[in-house]
Amino acid sequence: MSTFHHLAILASLLATTAGLTPLTKIKATEVELAAFSKTAKGALDELFPTKPSPVLHIVGASDVESNVDWSDLCSRGATVVLVGPEAVIPRESSAGGSECVTVVKELYSVTKMARDGVTPDLLLLLNADLYTCVWRRSLVEFLKSGIPVVVTFYCEFEGAAITRLFNWPELEFTPQSLERCDETVKRAFGEASAQGHLTTAMSIEVKDIPEARLLWEFSPNPFAHANPKECYTLSEHGTRNAYWMAFTGAPDGANFGDMKDEL
Repeated sequence: MSTFHHLAILASLLATTAGLTPLTKIKATEVELAAFSKTAKGALDELFPTKPSPVLHIVGASDVESNVDWSDLCSRGATVVLVGPEAVIPRESSAGGSECVTVVKELYSVTKMARDGVTPDLLLLLNADLYTCVWRRSLVEFLKSGIPVVVTFYCEFEGAAITRLFNWPELEFTPQSLERCDETVKRAFGEASAQGHLTTAMSIEVKDIPEARLLWEFSPNPFAHANPKECYTLSEHGTRNAYWMAFTGAPDGANFGDMKDEL
């Protein structure tokens, strides 16, 4: 188990001990929800400024993302797929905003989605602790797919955590490390739900994992609803979508999606 996974568990325990309600359990305001859509559109505009009908997969979606008004993305011609075991059918509103949105209620797998004929242009993870064990196999898949990935975070310290994974893959992606992370996924989601997710990348060697290439570095998200707050553990209430970064496993100079044939 990595140092940062230990930190995430410790943070959760500290929050419980302190009587704080985790930010993930606090209902997002309309202003906060608007930042979700603005961030997604900003990422698409940055990476695919001329693509007429981009496909966006929002990974690890929950009822929070289902309450977002995605009308700006629908108007842009995008297709939005909310994927996650806690994803729910998006809300209906008089202004629309859900006509381009579909829901897949399961753990995300690039490989499985590709087999189902749904290959995204962009993967977006909102307020995700991508550096923890529960995401380790997914991160391997993300890198091998060559699909660009945009992630948002609550706190500045999370930048160091994700950077560690990218800088020292020989420590974080060993077979032993992946096996420990697999057990974490099984405990979190149950054996049955986790099995299909884990078997998509069971046999992998560190040398076969593409190097992460940053599309932009960890930095304050210009589309966040408020400035970042000082927070040094996840037990503290940071700002939703305060920071963001983008990366891909595709080599420099390659067109996004060149590696999809390997799926």
